[in-house]
Amino acid sequence: MTNFKIPKIINVCGHGFKIVYRKNLKNEGSDCYGLIDFEKEIIYLATGMTLDRKKDTLLHEVIHAISHLNNFNLSENATNLLALNIIATLKTNKLRII
Repeated sequence: MTNFKIPKIINVCGHGFKIVYRKNLKNEGSDCYGLIDFEKEIIYLATGMTLDRKKDTLLHEVIHAISHLNNFNLSENATNLLALNIIATLKTNKLRII
C-alpha cells in the first residue's frame, strides 16, 4: 500500500466528508488523532502522524460517520474495537482493499 494517499474528500453513505488537517487536535480538552463534525461533514486529522496512523484514524472516523448516518449509535469503545479488528484482519491476511 505504498501508493496510498489520504483523499481530500471521502464519500460515506452518499455524504462527502472533507478531510482537514489540524495541529493540536483536541476532543473535550484531550489530545486526539481525529475528530468528526457531522453537521459540517468534516473529518479532522491531527498533523504529524505516520501514514499508517492516518489510515487507522481515518477508518475510525469513517466508522463514526457510518454509525451516525445509520443511527447505529456505536459507543467510542465499540468504534475502537471495530476499527482495530478490521485493521488487524486486513493486515493479518495481507489484504489490500483500495
